[in-house]
Parts: sequence; structure tokens; C-alpha cells
Amino acid sequence: AIVFSIVTNKKFDMIIMIFIFLNMLTMTLDHYGQNDMWVFALENLNMGFICIFTTECILKIFALRQHYFTEPWNVFDFVVVILSILGNEAFTKK
Repeated sequence: AIVFSIVTNKKFDMIIMIFIFLNMLTMTLDHYGQNDMWVFALENLNMGFICIFTTECILKIFALRQHYFTEPWNVFDFVVVILSILGNEAFTKK
């Protein structure tokens, strides 16, 4: 019940929206010819955002159970999180 009240709270949604905005902002900072320090910083920020969005997804699945997958935005969020994890895994194996 506690997790349900957290994930259905509007403040939780606003915090996630802020993280989405920050993630988009960091994605715009990626550019050709960037130095190794910049690459390291952006990769770590990306990993942090993946962790945040994965945690959000897991909390919502735990709280909403099968009802999580009845909302199209949640399904979209789930697919994006899975693709982000898989994409990051493929990127780190280079």
C-alpha cells in the first residue's frame, strides 16, 4: 500500500518528468570529437538515468501488478527501459 501511494502520487510523476528532462538534456551534450572525460561523464549519467527509470518501472509493476500493463504509457515506458538496458549492455561490450 505504501509503494502504491508513492507511485500514484503526482509529485512522483513530476520528479520522474524532471529526470526525463535532465536525461534529454544530457543526450544533447553528446558530440563528435569529445574527450575521454566527457565520454566518461555522459556514460555514467546515462547509467544513472537507466537505474532511476528501471527503479520507477519496478516500483510501478510491484504496486500495480497486472494493471501496470493495461496503461499504454506504462507499456511504452517498460519497452523503453528494456531497450535502454539492452542498448547499454551492447554498448559496454564494445
